[in-house]
Amino acid sequence: MEEQLHQLIEWWQAIHSLDLVLAVALPTAILLLRRWLSDLLILGIIGIVRRFGLLIEPTARSSLRPAMTGLLGMLAAFLGISVLDLPGAAALIVLSVLQSLLVFGVFWLINALILVLLEQAKVIGVHQGRLRGSWISQIVRFLLVAIAVVVVLNVWGIDLGPALTGLGIAGAAVALAAQDQIRNLLAGFNIAAERRFREGDWIRISQDVEGIVEKIDLRSTVIRRFDNGTEHIPNSELANNSLSNFSRRTARRLRWTIALTYGTETETLNSICEEIASYINTSDRFVGLTEANLFVRLYALEESSIDILVDCFVAANEYSAELDARHELILAIKKIVEGAGAEFAFPSRSVYTENKATGLAGSI
Repeated sequence: MEEQLHQLIEWWQAIHSLDLVLAVALPTAILLLRRWLSDLLILGIIGIVRRFGLLIEPTARSSLRPAMTGLLGMLAAFLGISVLDLPGAAALIVLSVLQSLLVFGVFWLINALILVLLEQAKVIGVHQGRLRGSWISQIVRFLLVAIAVVVVLNVWGIDLGPALTGLGIAGAAVALAAQDQIRNLLAGFNIAAERRFREGDWIRISQDVEGIVEKIDLRSTVIRRFDNGTEHIPNSELANNSLSNFSRRTARRLRWTIALTYGTETETLNSICEEIASYINTSDRFVGLTEANLFVRLYALEESSIDILVDCFVAANEYSAELDARHELILAIKKIVEGAGAEFAFPSRSVYTENKATGLAGSI
Protein backbone atom coordinates (compact mmCIF):
# COMPACT_ATOMS: atom_id res chain seq x y z
CA MET A 1 0.00 0.00 0.00
CA GLU A 2 2.82 2.38 0.90
CA GLU A 3 4.55 1.51 -2.36
CA GLN A 4 1.42 2.35 -4.35
CA LEU A 5 1.07 5.62 -2.48
CA HIS A 6 4.74 6.44 -3.16
CA GLN A 7 4.25 5.74 -6.87
CA LEU A 8 1.22 8.05 -6.99
CA ILE A 9 3.18 10.84 -5.28
CA GLU A 10 6.03 10.47 -7.75
CA TRP A 11 3.56 10.38 -10.65
CA TRP A 12 1.87 13.58 -9.43
CA GLN A 13 5.18 15.37 -9.08
CA ALA A 14 6.33 14.30 -12.53
CA ILE A 15 3.11 14.83 -14.48
CA HIS A 16 3.16 17.54 -17.11
CA SER A 17 0.66 20.36 -16.72
CA LEU A 18 -0.38 19.97 -20.39
CA ASP A 19 -1.42 16.38 -19.68
CA LEU A 20 -3.61 17.57 -16.82
CA VAL A 21 -5.23 20.21 -18.99
CA LEU A 22 -5.80 17.70 -21.76
CA ALA A 23 -7.16 15.10 -19.30
CA VAL A 24 -9.73 17.62 -18.09
CA ALA A 25 -10.46 19.48 -21.33
CA LEU A 26 -11.01 16.44 -23.56
CA PRO A 27 -13.65 14.73 -21.39
CA THR A 28 -15.30 18.07 -20.64
CA ALA A 29 -15.57 18.91 -24.36
CA ILE A 30 -17.08 15.50 -25.10
CA LEU A 31 -19.56 15.82 -22.24
CA LEU A 32 -20.60 19.34 -23.27
CA LEU A 33 -21.00 18.33 -26.93
CA ARG A 34 -22.35 14.86 -26.30
CA ARG A 35 -25.85 15.61 -27.62
CA TRP A 36 -24.49 17.10 -30.84
CA LEU A 37 -21.93 14.30 -31.18
CA SER A 38 -24.63 11.77 -30.41
CA ASP A 39 -26.87 13.05 -33.20
CA LEU A 40 -23.92 13.13 -35.60
CA LEU A 41 -22.92 9.55 -34.81
CA ILE A 42 -26.54 8.37 -35.06
CA LEU A 43 -26.75 9.91 -38.53
CA GLY A 44 -23.60 8.00 -39.44
CA ILE A 45 -25.13 4.74 -38.16
CA ILE A 46 -28.31 5.42 -40.12
CA GLY A 47 -26.22 5.94 -43.27
CA ILE A 48 -24.43 2.62 -42.74
CA VAL A 49 -27.69 0.81 -42.06
CA ARG A 50 -29.23 2.33 -45.19
CA ARG A 51 -26.54 0.66 -47.29
CA PHE A 52 -28.05 -2.67 -46.24
CA GLY A 53 -31.52 -1.60 -47.38
CA LEU A 54 -32.81 -0.82 -43.87
CA LEU A 55 -34.37 2.52 -42.95
CA ILE A 56 -34.77 4.18 -39.55
CA GLU A 57 -37.52 6.76 -39.25
CA PRO A 58 -36.61 10.10 -37.59
CA THR A 59 -39.03 9.39 -34.74
CA ALA A 60 -37.12 6.20 -33.92
CA ARG A 61 -33.76 7.97 -33.59
CA SER A 62 -34.63 9.22 -30.11
CA SER A 63 -34.49 5.60 -28.90
CA LEU A 64 -30.79 5.49 -29.81
CA ARG A 65 -29.85 8.78 -28.14
CA PRO A 66 -29.70 7.56 -24.47
CA ALA A 67 -27.40 4.67 -25.39
CA MET A 68 -25.21 6.89 -27.57
CA THR A 69 -24.89 9.68 -24.98
CA GLY A 70 -24.13 7.10 -22.28
CA LEU A 71 -21.41 5.57 -24.45
CA LEU A 72 -19.90 9.02 -25.11
CA GLY A 73 -19.84 9.73 -21.37
CA MET A 74 -17.99 6.48 -20.71
CA LEU A 75 -15.61 7.25 -23.59
CA ALA A 76 -14.88 10.69 -22.13
CA ALA A 77 -13.94 9.20 -18.77
CA PHE A 78 -11.76 6.55 -20.43
CA LEU A 79 -9.88 9.11 -22.56
CA GLY A 80 -9.36 11.39 -19.58
CA ILE A 81 -7.83 8.64 -17.46
CA SER A 82 -5.79 7.28 -20.40
CA VAL A 83 -4.13 10.68 -20.92
CA LEU A 84 -3.06 10.83 -17.26
CA ASP A 85 -1.14 7.53 -17.57
CA LEU A 86 -1.65 6.40 -13.99
CA PRO A 87 1.12 4.27 -12.49
CA GLY A 88 1.12 0.71 -11.19
CA ALA A 89 -1.90 -1.28 -10.10
CA ALA A 90 -4.09 1.83 -9.90
CA ALA A 91 -3.84 2.28 -13.66
CA LEU A 92 -4.67 -1.38 -14.26
CA ILE A 93 -7.75 -1.34 -12.04
CA VAL A 94 -9.12 2.02 -13.20
CA LEU A 95 -8.54 1.30 -16.89
CA SER A 96 -10.06 -2.18 -16.58
CA VAL A 97 -13.18 -0.71 -14.95
CA LEU A 98 -13.49 1.95 -17.65
CA GLN A 99 -12.91 -0.61 -20.42
CA SER A 100 -15.63 -2.78 -18.91
CA LEU A 101 -18.00 0.19 -18.90
CA LEU A 102 -17.11 0.92 -22.52
CA VAL A 103 -17.86 -2.69 -23.48
CA PHE A 104 -21.28 -2.56 -21.86
CA GLY A 105 -21.88 0.85 -23.47
CA VAL A 106 -21.14 -0.55 -26.93
CA PHE A 107 -23.42 -3.54 -26.42
CA TRP A 108 -26.11 -1.25 -24.98
CA LEU A 109 -26.01 0.77 -28.20
CA ILE A 110 -26.08 -2.40 -30.35
CA ASN A 111 -29.10 -3.66 -28.40
CA ALA A 112 -30.92 -0.34 -28.85
CA LEU A 113 -30.13 -0.31 -32.59
CA ILE A 114 -31.41 -3.87 -33.09
CA LEU A 115 -34.63 -3.14 -31.19
CA VAL A 116 -35.20 0.03 -33.25
CA LEU A 117 -34.73 -1.94 -36.48
CA LEU A 118 -37.13 -4.64 -35.28
CA GLU A 119 -39.77 -2.10 -34.33
CA GLN A 120 -39.30 -0.29 -37.64
CA ALA A 121 -39.68 -3.56 -39.54
CA LYS A 122 -42.91 -4.25 -37.67
CA VAL A 123 -44.28 -0.78 -38.52
CA ILE A 124 -43.59 -1.06 -42.25
CA GLY A 125 -45.03 -4.58 -42.42
CA VAL A 126 -41.83 -6.61 -42.93
CA HIS A 127 -42.12 -8.14 -39.51
CA GLN A 128 -45.80 -8.96 -40.06
CA GLY A 129 -46.24 -9.97 -36.44
CA ARG A 130 -45.04 -13.52 -37.16
CA LEU A 131 -42.45 -13.18 -34.38
CA ARG A 132 -43.55 -11.43 -31.27
CA GLY A 133 -41.30 -8.46 -30.44
CA SER A 134 -40.58 -9.82 -26.95
CA TRP A 135 -39.20 -13.01 -28.51
CA ILE A 136 -36.45 -11.34 -30.42
CA SER A 137 -35.76 -8.68 -27.80
CA GLN A 138 -35.28 -11.35 -25.13
CA ILE A 139 -33.04 -13.46 -27.35
CA VAL A 140 -30.99 -10.46 -28.51
CA ARG A 141 -30.61 -9.18 -24.96
CA PHE A 142 -29.50 -12.59 -23.70
CA LEU A 143 -26.92 -13.04 -26.46
CA LEU A 144 -25.53 -9.52 -26.11
CA VAL A 145 -25.24 -9.79 -22.34
CA ALA A 146 -23.51 -13.18 -22.67
CA ILE A 147 -21.01 -11.83 -25.21
CA ALA A 148 -20.44 -8.66 -23.16
CA VAL A 149 -19.72 -10.70 -20.03
CA VAL A 150 -17.20 -12.84 -21.96
CA VAL A 151 -15.45 -9.72 -23.31
CA VAL A 152 -15.36 -8.05 -19.88
CA LEU A 153 -13.92 -11.16 -18.26
CA ASN A 154 -11.31 -11.19 -21.00
CA VAL A 155 -10.48 -7.56 -20.16
CA TRP A 156 -9.84 -8.58 -16.56
CA GLY A 157 -7.61 -11.44 -17.73
CA ILE A 158 -9.90 -14.27 -16.68
CA ASP A 159 -9.38 -17.49 -18.67
CA LEU A 160 -12.74 -18.94 -19.71
CA GLY A 161 -11.39 -22.22 -21.12
CA PRO A 162 -12.06 -24.47 -18.10
CA ALA A 163 -15.34 -22.70 -17.40
CA LEU A 164 -16.55 -23.23 -20.95
CA THR A 165 -15.65 -26.91 -20.74
CA GLY A 166 -17.68 -27.27 -17.58
CA LEU A 167 -20.53 -25.32 -19.13
CA GLY A 168 -20.50 -27.70 -22.10
CA ILE A 169 -20.91 -30.73 -19.84
CA ALA A 170 -23.60 -28.97 -17.80
CA GLY A 171 -25.32 -27.85 -21.00
CA ALA A 172 -25.53 -31.41 -22.25
CA ALA A 173 -27.15 -32.49 -18.99
CA VAL A 174 -29.61 -29.58 -19.12
CA ALA A 175 -30.44 -30.38 -22.74
CA LEU A 176 -31.35 -33.94 -21.82
CA ALA A 177 -33.54 -32.74 -18.95
CA ALA A 178 -35.24 -30.06 -21.01
CA GLN A 179 -35.94 -31.88 -24.26
CA ASP A 180 -39.56 -30.75 -24.41
CA GLN A 181 -38.66 -27.11 -23.85
CA ILE A 182 -35.95 -27.25 -26.52
CA ARG A 183 -38.31 -29.02 -28.92
CA ASN A 184 -40.96 -26.32 -28.38
CA LEU A 185 -38.38 -23.58 -28.83
CA LEU A 186 -37.08 -25.00 -32.11
CA ALA A 187 -40.64 -25.61 -33.29
CA GLY A 188 -41.44 -21.97 -32.54
CA PHE A 189 -38.58 -20.82 -34.75
CA ASN A 190 -39.70 -23.25 -37.44
CA ILE A 191 -43.25 -21.86 -37.33
CA ALA A 192 -41.91 -18.33 -37.56
CA ALA A 193 -39.69 -19.22 -40.52
CA GLU A 194 -42.60 -20.84 -42.37
CA ARG A 195 -44.89 -17.87 -41.62
CA ARG A 196 -47.78 -20.20 -40.93
CA PHE A 197 -49.68 -17.60 -38.89
CA ARG A 198 -49.26 -14.41 -36.93
CA GLU A 199 -50.96 -12.74 -34.00
CA GLY A 200 -54.56 -11.88 -34.80
CA ASP A 201 -55.02 -14.73 -37.31
CA TRP A 202 -58.01 -17.05 -37.12
CA ILE A 203 -56.70 -20.62 -37.16
CA ARG A 204 -57.94 -24.17 -36.59
CA ILE A 205 -55.67 -26.96 -35.35
CA SER A 206 -56.51 -30.57 -36.31
CA GLN A 207 -60.26 -29.90 -36.09
CA ASP A 208 -59.96 -29.64 -32.29
CA VAL A 209 -58.98 -26.05 -31.42
CA GLU A 210 -60.21 -23.01 -33.29
CA GLY A 211 -59.81 -19.35 -32.45
CA ILE A 212 -57.69 -16.20 -32.74
CA VAL A 213 -53.94 -16.27 -32.16
CA GLU A 214 -53.49 -13.98 -29.17
CA LYS A 215 -49.82 -14.42 -28.28
CA ILE A 216 -46.79 -16.25 -29.64
CA ASP A 217 -44.22 -17.11 -26.98
CA LEU A 218 -40.99 -19.08 -26.95
CA ARG A 219 -42.58 -22.31 -25.73
CA SER A 220 -46.25 -22.06 -26.62
CA THR A 221 -48.89 -20.14 -28.54
CA VAL A 222 -52.00 -18.72 -26.87
CA ILE A 223 -55.24 -19.08 -28.84
CA ARG A 224 -58.40 -17.25 -27.79
CA ARG A 225 -61.36 -19.52 -28.54
CA PHE A 226 -64.64 -18.07 -29.73
CA ASP A 227 -66.22 -18.87 -26.34
CA ASN A 228 -63.59 -16.44 -24.93
CA GLY A 229 -61.58 -19.23 -23.33
CA THR A 230 -57.87 -19.63 -23.99
CA GLU A 231 -55.78 -22.56 -25.18
CA HIS A 232 -52.03 -22.73 -24.56
CA ILE A 233 -50.72 -24.96 -27.35
CA PRO A 234 -47.08 -26.15 -27.21
CA ASN A 235 -45.25 -25.07 -30.33
CA SER A 236 -44.17 -28.65 -31.04
CA GLU A 237 -47.85 -29.63 -31.42
CA LEU A 238 -48.47 -26.72 -33.78
CA ALA A 239 -45.49 -27.75 -35.90
CA ASN A 240 -46.52 -31.42 -36.12
CA ASN A 241 -50.28 -31.05 -36.71
CA SER A 242 -52.29 -29.82 -39.66
CA LEU A 243 -53.33 -26.19 -39.32
CA SER A 244 -55.86 -24.10 -41.22
CA ASN A 245 -55.35 -20.35 -41.35
CA PHE A 246 -58.69 -18.79 -42.24
CA SER A 247 -57.26 -15.27 -42.13
CA ARG A 248 -55.26 -16.03 -45.28
CA ARG A 249 -58.42 -16.66 -47.30
CA THR A 250 -59.25 -14.20 -50.03
CA ALA A 251 -62.87 -15.39 -50.27
CA ARG A 252 -65.46 -17.39 -48.33
CA ARG A 253 -67.19 -20.32 -50.02
CA LEU A 254 -70.96 -20.79 -50.23
CA ARG A 255 -72.30 -24.21 -51.22
CA TRP A 256 -76.09 -24.53 -51.18
CA THR A 257 -78.77 -26.75 -52.68
CA ILE A 258 -82.09 -25.28 -53.75
CA ALA A 259 -85.02 -27.73 -53.75
CA LEU A 260 -87.72 -27.20 -56.40
CA THR A 261 -90.86 -29.25 -56.95
CA TYR A 262 -91.02 -32.02 -59.55
CA GLY A 263 -93.74 -30.10 -61.33
CA THR A 264 -91.21 -27.48 -62.50
CA GLU A 265 -90.77 -27.58 -66.28
CA THR A 266 -87.40 -28.31 -67.87
CA GLU A 267 -87.11 -24.89 -69.53
CA THR A 268 -87.93 -23.22 -66.23
CA LEU A 269 -85.22 -25.16 -64.43
CA ASN A 270 -82.63 -24.09 -67.02
CA SER A 271 -83.82 -20.49 -66.85
CA ILE A 272 -83.58 -20.40 -63.04
CA CYS A 273 -80.02 -21.78 -63.14
CA GLU A 274 -78.94 -19.21 -65.72
CA GLU A 275 -80.49 -16.26 -63.85
CA ILE A 276 -78.92 -17.25 -60.51
CA ALA A 277 -75.50 -17.70 -62.16
CA SER A 278 -75.86 -14.32 -63.91
CA TYR A 279 -76.74 -12.58 -60.65
CA ILE A 280 -73.73 -14.06 -58.82
CA ASN A 281 -71.36 -13.33 -61.71
CA THR A 282 -72.35 -9.65 -61.91
CA SER A 283 -72.68 -8.93 -58.18
CA ASP A 284 -69.84 -7.08 -56.42
CA ARG A 285 -70.30 -9.26 -53.35
CA PHE A 286 -69.22 -12.44 -55.14
CA VAL A 287 -66.14 -13.59 -57.02
CA GLY A 288 -66.88 -13.72 -60.72
CA LEU A 289 -66.54 -16.69 -63.03
CA THR A 290 -63.26 -15.36 -64.47
CA GLU A 291 -61.59 -15.39 -61.02
CA ALA A 292 -62.94 -18.55 -59.35
CA ASN A 293 -65.20 -21.52 -59.88
CA LEU A 294 -68.89 -20.75 -60.13
CA PHE A 295 -71.39 -23.58 -60.47
CA VAL A 296 -75.16 -23.33 -60.68
CA ARG A 297 -76.35 -26.71 -61.98
CA LEU A 298 -79.09 -29.29 -61.54
CA TYR A 299 -77.56 -31.51 -58.91
CA ALA A 300 -79.78 -34.33 -57.64
CA LEU A 301 -83.19 -36.03 -57.84
CA GLU A 302 -84.37 -36.36 -54.26
CA GLU A 303 -87.52 -37.99 -52.91
CA SER A 304 -89.48 -34.74 -52.86
CA SER A 305 -87.50 -32.34 -55.01
CA ILE A 306 -85.21 -31.57 -57.90
CA ASP A 307 -82.10 -29.95 -56.36
CA ILE A 308 -80.04 -27.15 -57.85
CA LEU A 309 -76.44 -26.77 -56.64
CA VAL A 310 -75.18 -23.23 -56.03
CA ASP A 311 -71.41 -23.24 -55.45
CA CYS A 312 -69.73 -19.82 -55.35
CA PHE A 313 -67.37 -17.56 -53.37
CA VAL A 314 -68.03 -14.36 -51.42
CA ALA A 315 -65.46 -11.71 -52.36
CA ALA A 316 -64.42 -11.00 -48.76
CA ASN A 317 -63.01 -12.75 -45.71
CA GLU A 318 -65.09 -10.99 -43.05
CA TYR A 319 -68.00 -12.88 -41.53
CA SER A 320 -70.24 -9.80 -41.66
CA ALA A 321 -69.61 -9.53 -45.42
CA GLU A 322 -70.59 -13.16 -45.86
CA LEU A 323 -73.84 -12.60 -43.95
CA ASP A 324 -74.69 -9.61 -46.15
CA ALA A 325 -73.94 -11.64 -49.29
CA ARG A 326 -76.06 -14.56 -48.06
CA HIS A 327 -78.95 -12.19 -47.28
CA GLU A 328 -78.92 -10.62 -50.73
CA LEU A 329 -78.47 -13.95 -52.52
CA ILE A 330 -81.43 -15.54 -50.72
CA LEU A 331 -83.66 -12.62 -51.68
CA ALA A 332 -82.43 -12.80 -55.28
CA ILE A 333 -83.02 -16.56 -55.54
CA LYS A 334 -86.51 -16.27 -54.06
CA LYS A 335 -87.34 -13.50 -56.52
CA ILE A 336 -85.98 -15.52 -59.48
CA VAL A 337 -87.87 -18.69 -58.50
CA GLU A 338 -91.15 -16.86 -57.92
CA GLY A 339 -90.70 -14.85 -61.14
CA ALA A 340 -90.30 -18.09 -63.09
CA GLY A 341 -93.55 -19.45 -61.67
CA ALA A 342 -91.79 -22.28 -59.84
CA GLU A 343 -92.18 -23.41 -56.24
CA PHE A 344 -89.76 -24.46 -53.56
CA ALA A 345 -90.11 -28.05 -52.47
CA PHE A 346 -90.30 -29.31 -48.94
CA PRO A 347 -90.19 -32.85 -47.59
CA SER A 348 -93.55 -34.61 -47.98
CA ARG A 349 -94.83 -38.16 -47.72
CA SER A 350 -97.97 -39.74 -49.21
CA VAL A 351 -99.85 -42.51 -47.37
CA TYR A 352 -102.03 -44.86 -49.44
CA THR A 353 -105.00 -46.66 -47.84
CA GLU A 354 -107.28 -49.40 -49.13
CA ASN A 355 -110.95 -49.92 -48.26
CA LYS A 356 -111.41 -53.68 -48.07
CA ALA A 357 -115.19 -53.38 -48.37
CA THR A 358 -115.11 -51.52 -51.65
CA GLY A 359 -111.66 -52.53 -52.85
CA LEU A 360 -110.87 -48.87 -53.60
CA ALA A 361 -107.49 -47.32 -52.78
CA GLY A 362 -106.92 -43.72 -51.80
CA SER A 363 -104.15 -41.46 -50.57
CA ILE A 364 -103.84 -39.03 -47.71
